[in-house]
Amino acid sequence: MKINNMIVKRILTATFAIMPLPLYAASLNPTLDDRVSIRGGPFFASIDSKLRIQDQEFDVEDRLDADKTTVAIALDWRITSRLILNAGFSELSRDEALTASAPIPVGGVSVPAGSNAKIDFTTRNFDASLGYSFVRNNTTELGARLGLKVLTIEDKVTFNLPGAPSVILVDDDTTQPLPTLGAYVNHAFSPKWLLTGRFGYFNFAVGDIDGKITDLFGSVEYRPWQSVGVGLGYIFTDADVKVTDQDVTATNVEYEYKGPFAYLLFGFGSVR
Repeated sequence: MKINNMIVKRILTATFAIMPLPLYAASLNPTLDDRVSIRGGPFFASIDSKLRIQDQEFDVEDRLDADKTTVAIALDWRITSRLILNAGFSELSRDEALTASAPIPVGGVSVPAGSNAKIDFTTRNFDASLGYSFVRNNTTELGARLGLKVLTIEDKVTFNLPGAPSVILVDDDTTQPLPTLGAYVNHAFSPKWLLTGRFGYFNFAVGDIDGKITDLFGSVEYRPWQSVGVGLGYIFTDADVKVTDQDVTATNVEYEYKGPFAYLLFGFGSVR
């Protein structure tokens, strides 16, 4: 039986007309399609941190600079067009030498006036998350992410007492992996301009440590070339950690750092 060619053409035309656009159509901005992207540059951090040693609270920025420039890096790997693995790292290290002008009570010890002291305070922030884009088209993606933040806080206070050897009154090194839940959005305004944002939050109680952590990041990126671009963003992290381990001197750490992040962007490969 012969079938009229005109009827076949009409059937095929109607079929393709109702089919959705292919998922692998190129996105408006290459950042939405990068298989791997790397961001790195200076982070101009403003820091506010407090330590509670036994029943006494110390504001670290009373003795250390509240502003510090360091380097932050971030890596994104698109496993599929919707599944994204993120990782990032930054470190802030500060130290200060001072002389006590008056007796300083630290826990149950009184450090006499005239004692020389050295304060070291270092934080390392590593985070990784796996995200899934529930909304995904050629200009926008919106998704949820499950992450893990590894926050390391090292604080050390050493006093050189007159006529006596050095005494270390505080020497803590706390490292704890902390889970986070959050969301992210990427939106392309044009082939060169893109807005990105991420949010994470979690209340936790893990072993001898409990507290809460909040993460925010937002940036605008300009990509004049296919594989290279620049970005300007803002980082905000707030952590309140309480330690019940009797072997740890500092029983409560409140730590907040925030500030602009200027970076270079390199993109490789494509999921499309």
